[in-house]
Amino acid sequence: MIVCKFGGSSLCDADGFRRVAAIVRANKERKIVVVSAVGKRHSEDEKVTDMLYRAYRNSEHREMLWQAVCRRYAEIAKDLGVAWVAPPPFCCADGLAAWLSVGEYCSARLLAAYLSWRFVDAKDLFVFSTSGALQEKLTMDRLSGLSKYTVVPGFYGATMDGTICTFSRGGSDVSAAWIAAVHHADLYENWTDVDGVLGCDPRVATMKPIDQMSYNEAALMARLGAQVLHPDCILPVERAGVPLWVGNSRNPNAKGTLISEQVASVPMVCGLRDCLWLRHTEIRQIPFDGWMQVGQNYLVGDGGKRVPSTLWGYAEVESGALLCCLHPCQLVLDRVQNLCKSLFWIQKGDTGIAKVSPDEFDIAYLTVAEACLSLA
Repeated sequence: MIVCKFGGSSLCDADGFRRVAAIVRANKERKIVVVSAVGKRHSEDEKVTDMLYRAYRNSEHREMLWQAVCRRYAEIAKDLGVAWVAPPPFCCADGLAAWLSVGEYCSARLLAAYLSWRFVDAKDLFVFSTSGALQEKLTMDRLSGLSKYTVVPGFYGATMDGTICTFSRGGSDVSAAWIAAVHHADLYENWTDVDGVLGCDPRVATMKPIDQMSYNEAALMARLGAQVLHPDCILPVERAGVPLWVGNSRNPNAKGTLISEQVASVPMVCGLRDCLWLRHTEIRQIPFDGWMQVGQNYLVGDGGKRVPSTLWGYAEVESGALLCCLHPCQLVLDRVQNLCKSLFWIQKGDTGIAKVSPDEFDIAYLTVAEACLSLA
């Protein structure tokens, strides 16, 4: 069995719903679908979740924003030829989580109707404590009874008394991960708008998608801020041994990225541009700019100035040969990518991390060093 999750970018309009339906119907093993709220149709558009957040916070424009959300779904339903009745609006006493859940709820109701599948409300599946923590045992018990050919809204659940609670933003990934884990799915497919996990923000530089990753590497990227996966969606599938595949709903034949435990682990290698490089416990100095010593959570530069560094957060991951580079640019990436077959790039603010195979590390290290020096 395959559990599928479709993000808001895949469900931004009626054509998006048609593409999603075609993907689901193309493989009879796709039997449970989890969906996000409707996303942006173009760069100037607004996500439904953001509209709902503004509606809750802004009493003056609440009715207008609520009607705008209802129109988005009504227009999609009309285009798809599906009967649609908008849900009743919440009141402020219901809380922010209740308002934010509306997008996923409407997406799931609409897709279920279009597929002629069963709809099951997430508030009846995912159990939260009054403090907002997921109650794993109760949730797993409820999820175990989930039938096939079902569409479930992601992102939210409820306490035992029915109060709506949500995961953090992007939590539909987590909802689908728990469903896949409980049902010991053969695969968890996470459909988005890119051809797999990209090693770099495409706005920063052009990089090809990553073919395969380990659970640890995917968790690292998510923790560092990669937007394609929620950080909390890795652990449930890793514990259950369910492979996670990331693909593009607009290009379903693309290879995508497979995340599993079968990827061979390699030694950890880290470094920073400017002058300091670390390879295991070895420190290498590049004669450029002059960092003086390493602190626990910062670098100490000339004049005693402390420069915050996230380098030490990477060291806890013991798989993957990694290079770190501050202020990466296309020149550096191009030079390394031309030499290293296994490269991918992680972007976090102004820090980049390149993963290379151990046998390619030395040439990658020298190439990045030369490129950085040439830009000085």
